[in-house]
Amino acid sequence: MFLPSTHSFPFKMSSQLEKHIYATEERNTPSDAWHNTIFSYIQLSRLHLFPLGTIFVFWPFAWGILIASTNRESHPQPIPSIAVATFAFGGIATLLHSAACILSDICDKDFDSQVGFAINFGIFAAWANSATDDSFHVMLPAFVTFAALICWSIFYDTIYAWQDRVDDAKAGVKSTALLFGNHVRPVLSVFAVTFVSLMLLAGTINGNSAWYFFISCGGAACHLIWQLVTWDNADNADCAAKFASNGNLGLIVWVGLVADYMMRLRALY
Repeated sequence: MFLPSTHSFPFKMSSQLEKHIYATEERNTPSDAWHNTIFSYIQLSRLHLFPLGTIFVFWPFAWGILIASTNRESHPQPIPSIAVATFAFGGIATLLHSAACILSDICDKDFDSQVGFAINFGIFAAWANSATDDSFHVMLPAFVTFAALICWSIFYDTIYAWQDRVDDAKAGVKSTALLFGNHVRPVLSVFAVTFVSLMLLAGTINGNSAWYFFISCGGAACHLIWQLVTWDNADNADCAAKFASNGNLGLIVWVGLVADYMMRLRALY
């Protein structure tokens, strides 16, 4: 079965990191040993890469909070509640990402394919935290957005995994980069269109305003087009850069949801 390798979780500990960790034991000065041990654990948890990796766990949480608060049949949560929930889920996203990376290294096993789409389930936890109505038709936009998130995950992770396609083939790793092969750009175009279409559908069902459709959906569409047009799949550095740029795409969607939320509050008060 082919699955996105979810390189947004850089689980595999490099040989350089292993050498650095073992080297800390050979330090002569206690203060040096303490300093380097702390830094080694920071590297082990991938916190030195923050927010890369963590950001892809965080956006489903952040979107879910505002999707629930902009539903036409729900009363929006006050700004302090939204802010507290956003910061709290930001911390949770950081811990989840770091814990998954550490567990992978402890078990000496790559969990990439097993993690799969699990990083997107945060949308349901965040939605449940902020929703004032738990009926199915009110929750439906969260399910549609979850489907959109899956398409987006496949999109950005395939771009990143393209760097490792040769090594993956030798190691027998069945990634989407290998599955799509020479058709990667048109296939990713389909996932991009599906992502935007599902976001439009979610907004329609949720009763979002023009702010969401213009900023979130329109902005995301423009960003995806830019990625597909400018992506140099022969350049590993550009693959990594395009992958990282998807954190900005998540921000664009969130800004549109924030604008929608603020307009909804303004209409109420």
